[in-house]
Amino acid sequence: MRGTRTLSLAAVALALVGCGGGGGSNVGAFTGIWQYVSGQLAVTSCSVAGDGSTTALSGETMTLGKAASSDLTYNASYEPKCVYNLDIKGPNATLATSPPCMDSGVAADGTPYTVLVTPTSWLLTVTDTSMTENASVNLVYTFSGGGSESCVGSITGAALTKR
Repeated sequence: MRGTRTLSLAAVALALVGCGGGGGSNVGAFTGIWQYVSGQLAVTSCSVAGDGSTTALSGETMTLGKAASSDLTYNASYEPKCVYNLDIKGPNATLATSPPCMDSGVAADGTPYTVLVTPTSWLLTVTDTSMTENASVNLVYTFSGGGSESCVGSITGAALTKR
């Protein structure tokens, strides 16, 4: 294992993104541009990004749109490279079958890496023009020159308003 690295939480953020159109009757309540008013990304269980590292989401946006293979597509302003499927049931949208995503970056010490981001849970709950978000992903960093490390990324209790 390499020494402790401080990475941007972009890999976590990209994991915490969606794609979909399966027939949820509440699609209109979810679709549109949403802005984070609170919440943070957290990385735990690893030294890559520094155990307990957080990044504030306030001011970032997410766009939810209709999709073909599930109910919604989810794209966030902080990292739109991954696309995950979300299905709607009542006021909730949850993770549908979604493939892992690959991304790459450079650690603070200059070491290039790739990261495999696998979503494990996702919950959006909408009430009129407000939404909460909770999500979790597994991250596997692989460093050029050898070495890898597994981490957990999460968004817990984020609040958003519809723009």
